[in-house]
Amino acid sequence: MIQLKDMGVLWLLLKKKKLPSFRSAQQNPWIRRSWTIFCAPRCQPVIYSAQDANLQFKALDKDSTNSTTNQATNPPTSSTGRSSNEAMELRELGGTGLRVSPVGFGASPLGNVFGDIPRDVARATVRRALDLGINFFDTSPYYGGTVSESVLGDCLRFAAVPRDSFVVATKCGRYKEGFDFSEGRVTRSIDESLARLGLKYVDILHCHDIEFTNLDQIVNETIPALLKIKESGKARYIGITGLPLSIFTYVLDRVPPGSVDLILSYCHYGINDTMLVNLLPYLKSKGVGVISASPLAMGLLTDNGPPDWHPAPEELKVFL
Repeated sequence: MIQLKDMGVLWLLLKKKKLPSFRSAQQNPWIRRSWTIFCAPRCQPVIYSAQDANLQFKALDKDSTNSTTNQATNPPTSSTGRSSNEAMELRELGGTGLRVSPVGFGASPLGNVFGDIPRDVARATVRRALDLGINFFDTSPYYGGTVSESVLGDCLRFAAVPRDSFVVATKCGRYKEGFDFSEGRVTRSIDESLARLGLKYVDILHCHDIEFTNLDQIVNETIPALLKIKESGKARYIGITGLPLSIFTYVLDRVPPGSVDLILSYCHYGINDTMLVNLLPYLKSKGVGVISASPLAMGLLTDNGPPDWHPAPEELKVFL
């Protein structure tokens, strides 16, 4: 597991690979929208650094032309002659059987959330991520008001890689228009997401930021609706996301065992806050995989700094 003392080494690695760099976090609580996965029950962290204000990860070693395709559910293989020993490591995500790369792609920037991203840059970025062995992509209909899903789908089609070589997670319940976790809305939502992504199924379907609704609705209506979607084959695994850690224990203690495969938490495993660690034994006991989001604080800890809408206090933005 990456400890706080290792963050300096991690920062050097990110700088070497031209990913967004860490800056002093001080008392910053806003740790969100880049991805770290703890693969419970193994609880091994893998870093997802997929965003900053100008999509800096597009600059990754442009002179490299090797392309590697990693199977999402099988050992890594190469489509361009790179040996399996050189392929990016894959780790099992909880008990799902999904094998995800230690570095993944958070696709909210493709929805122009952090600034306008030209389509050719978006396509080149996704292609480069795949070439590096990244096989996990996360999006939501909320990001850019459905734009992220549409652009990600276009980029994956443009890359022309086999469907079983990548893992896609999307979400439901949070939209540009507001929150709606009703059975009818989430049932329509997955069909809309699949149409935008151009896919027959997603690997993971999350309830998005459930703290903004009555949690009993999530337990009694939304999760049962998502299980029907899972049974239909439109989503392989089900997750829940949100900020307060207490929402996860509330829901997991009230749904039948195995109903929820994953949780996504943010702001609680970064250079200033490791509260998520305290929850890992509980999640392991439930057999639930963990996605911990945003060590780069929605762009706050990157060289370009946060976007105008960032919720951190102005004095913190100025200081950083």
